[in-house]
Amino acid sequence: MAAIITSGVLLGGFSLPAQAAEGQNDTSRSEAVKALLEKTDSKIARAGLTKEDRTWRVSSKEFEEARAKTRNVRAKSRAKVSKEVREFVQEAADRGHSYRTEDVEVIPLLDGEVEAVLPKETSIDFLTVEVSDGDVTLESQVSNPDESDAEFAGPGMADWDNDGSGQYILRVPGVGEGHFTWKRNKLSSDGDNAYDWYQYSRWGVGKPANVNNYPDPYVKVLRVQSYPFDSIEPNLVTWEDIDPKTSFTGDCNGQPITVGVAAPVASIGYSFQDCDEYDVWYNSSKPGSQWIEMDQGLILTGGGEDREAAYTHTIKVKQGTAGSMHDFQRVVFEDGFTDATSSCEQYDASTTC
Repeated sequence: MAAIITSGVLLGGFSLPAQAAEGQNDTSRSEAVKALLEKTDSKIARAGLTKEDRTWRVSSKEFEEARAKTRNVRAKSRAKVSKEVREFVQEAADRGHSYRTEDVEVIPLLDGEVEAVLPKETSIDFLTVEVSDGDVTLESQVSNPDESDAEFAGPGMADWDNDGSGQYILRVPGVGEGHFTWKRNKLSSDGDNAYDWYQYSRWGVGKPANVNNYPDPYVKVLRVQSYPFDSIEPNLVTWEDIDPKTSFTGDCNGQPITVGVAAPVASIGYSFQDCDEYDVWYNSSKPGSQWIEMDQGLILTGGGEDREAAYTHTIKVKQGTAGSMHDFQRVVFEDGFTDATSSCEQYDASTTC
């Protein structure tokens, strides 16, 4: 397994600071940044390139106002189905989520600095874009639209039924985008008149933008998270299954492997690339509150590569409780010239790092 450290490259018993490798690219980066700034109008992309610390926020109210404006413009123009919507519907179908093109919309936010592609029934609680030392962090919270209460099905053959699912895409043009899904199953005909059981799965992928004549960004950090609505907290009983349950470390410099994520009682999880450090956390006293976060640490491979993370869990609740969850997600994109942009073999061919 590769030796990964966050402050430098481990080479034959000594550490080469990341900034030393970075310094070799200062001149070429300056020239490339100047050329790219002449071609982009994006305030977020420009702040990342110039390492100007900035923060943009979108509230729930501002999101709904932007959505209403977009719908009004579309109604008047009778615009054709956009490429973004067609791609969204196809990707959703590939992951088991069925949408009609008329049920999906593209909402420009922050004067077009960010695009949200999502179903009409899905709303964003908040969205934040922060630029710090060249890193661009995109985070948001979405509340699932389906809050219907579970009903007791009576004795019979217990089975897991789909109780809601969804997908949404958040994009910062010129920087990158995050694709996120959720899926909820409910155990029907469980024969228990006191409790219900839910399975909940999250999946996310960070996709760096393809930047012409400049190194593509890296996905530095990716987090997917969920937690129950306040209204159902008193009715939470216990965790049943969690997968993955513990943090783990992968090896991106070796052959990529696939890690299946599936609750033991039903295979509803996703697969993702095992890469670098994955931190897993769950609240032992609040069933349903969980996150997984991928952190590449020191980046030694080229930019432009997608990074994925996922989890699934099963919880037990009091009879008739809805399985309503908030979804939170964060993806951090790092400048393509930051850190060492070539493999460690450049420094010591005999060392694996």
